Amino acid sequence: MDSPVIDDTQTRAICDEIGERLRTLLKSPANDDTPDFEGKIDQLRDGLAEPE
Repeated sequence: MDSPVIDDTQTRAICDEIGERLRTLLKSPANDDTPDFEGKIDQLRDGLAEPE
């Protein structure tokens, strides 16, 4: 049985979905003292972005 191939578009979509789910899970009053969380997620996303 051949392994399925995941292309760059699918990989990006998977990473974006994981990021969104993490944001949802981590949104709580206990995490309000970390105002730069969104910035850190954006940095992670930018670091994973493919060069143009």
